[in-house]
Amino acid sequence: MAALPECVFDTSALIDFDDAHGGVLRAVLGNCRRAIALDLFIGSEIDAAAATQMEKWGLEFVELDGPEIDSISQEMTEYPISGAGFNDYALVHVASREIASVVSSNYKHVPRIASRHSTNVIGTLAVLDRLVSAAVLDPLAAAFALQRMIVAGSYLPLDRCGDRIDRWKQGQT
Repeated sequence: MAALPECVFDTSALIDFDDAHGGVLRAVLGNCRRAIALDLFIGSEIDAAAATQMEKWGLEFVELDGPEIDSISQEMTEYPISGAGFNDYALVHVASREIASVVSSNYKHVPRIASRHSTNVIGTLAVLDRLVSAAVLDPLAAAFALQRMIVAGSYLPLDRCGDRIDRWKQGQT
């Protein structure tokens, strides 16, 4: 059984987990029931070579059709959230159209969008928690990955990161 549900990832989460940051992207993607990202990220936020590698590890890039783009644009107009862009609304849209999906994002406004759709949002820390609890990642490996993310400049709550790093370094899940 997969340690993670069907997840729609934003680029911030994918970057947190990639080799240049946390180094656990393959483990994350390989342990989702289904891993999804928007194809509009390719080229603008994810280079083609990285996208190809992510696909080999199980990430599926999905497209939005014209009516979906119109629907997202309409939602942005009817329910504007300061700081939220098209990609944020699109992530939630894709997760809400899929069965049992969650959004994996660290952006503070995504949960506000998701609440309108009864869609759950999990961040980088929750993903790591689930992988450690399912024994996919050793607690020490998770602590090391999280330290790498912090050093690389990931936008994570440092107090909560410190608690996890301390716990995981002691071998606790």
